[in-house]
Order: sequence, then structure tokens, then C-alpha cells
Amino acid sequence: MWDARKPRILAVVREKAEHLRKSARFAADDGPFHAHDFGDALDGLGAEMVDEQAYLDAASAGTEAVPRGGVDAQNVADIWIGHVRQYANKVPGRAADALAATANDAYAAADPTRDLGDQIVAAIDAKIEALRSSITRYAKPMWGTGQQGYGDSLGVNGVLLVWELGADEDHCSDCIGLADGSPYQRGDVPTWPGAGDTACRDNCYCSIVADDDTFNSAFGGDE
Repeated sequence: MWDARKPRILAVVREKAEHLRKSARFAADDGPFHAHDFGDALDGLGAEMVDEQAYLDAASAGTEAVPRGGVDAQNVADIWIGHVRQYANKVPGRAADALAATANDAYAAADPTRDLGDQIVAAIDAKIEALRSSITRYAKPMWGTGQQGYGDSLGVNGVLLVWELGADEDHCSDCIGLADGSPYQRGDVPTWPGAGDTACRDNCYCSIVADDDTFNSAFGGDE
């Protein structure tokens, strides 16, 4: 997804840099590059960022891990898809702003004895790579999609939910508090691991696990 955009972005920069090389040096304080220069290269990026099937697969994995079923995986997936689309729809504009700012900084700092296009393209290439993780992070479902599918399915069967801290992690204070507050009824869990509501945001790899006593009461010997 992002790799396919890269040559299009660099082509925009190279073309404009060539035009600038042939003209008088741009004197405006804000520089010659603008966010709209990257509009075509980034068009449709937001829609491509969210793999709906991957979210459904993750939610299904969570719901199917509960004996005798639970909530509708599609409903869980739709919650997460709606959330990430709100973010994804803002990404092209934010990326365009960042690219324009980087290009203008490179233009202002360019060495007149070296090729202008090469210098700006190098700066933009580095910026594209720097943006990669923040742009592609929602292309696949966050950890919490499966966690919610599992937790909701346990909850509708009367099983209490335990927030279990991830192994070998530096835990944020929010996750420690959530673990200490366990167990929870389904509607009392304030968020899900990886949902971004804790201080560790979507870097959270805690888990929702079943309370043993209520699980055995609900399912007997089922696994």
C-alpha cells in the first residue's frame, strides 16, 4: 500500500524540483511546496489502509475461542473498522502536510553546488520511510479486535473477565490498574488491550482471560 505510493510521491518532488531549478529561487517564506502538490499521489490512501476482512478474521478468532459461541464477530469487527476509518481518513492530509514541510526544509537548506532535485528527493525518501509505521499500523487489526471478540463472548455467557498483563513487558500504570481491578463483568471493562485508551496505546499486549470460577460455572468441562 505505502510502497506503491512512494514512486508517485517522489515523481511529484522530482518534477517540481526540476521546475524550481530552472526558475529564480523561490522567495516566499512558506516555501514552494504545498500539501496539495501531493493530493493525487495520496488519493484513495485512507480507503486502502483498512483491511476489513482482517478485522473480521481477528474478531472471529476471538469469538470462536469461547465454547458454545457468543457475540456476532461482524458486530465486533464493525466497531473497530469504524474507529480506524476515522483515523485513516485523516492520514492523506496529515501525510501531505508532513511531506510539504520536509520538501520546503530541504529546499531552504539545499547546497547550491549540488543537484537540487537529488537533495529534496533524498529528504522526502527519508520522510516517507519515517511515516511508514504511523501510516501502515492500521492496515491490519489491532490486538484488541480479537480481545474484544473473546471478552464479549465470555461476558454474554456470564463469565467474568480478567485483564492479564503481557509477559515480559514494561507495563504502563493504566494496565497495572486494570489488572488490579479484575475481574470485570462484560459491561464494566473500560477498554480492551490495544485499543489505544491506555498510556501504552496500541503497543499494549495485555490479554483478556476468563475468570476460572465463572468459566467453569458457565461451561463445566468445556474447553
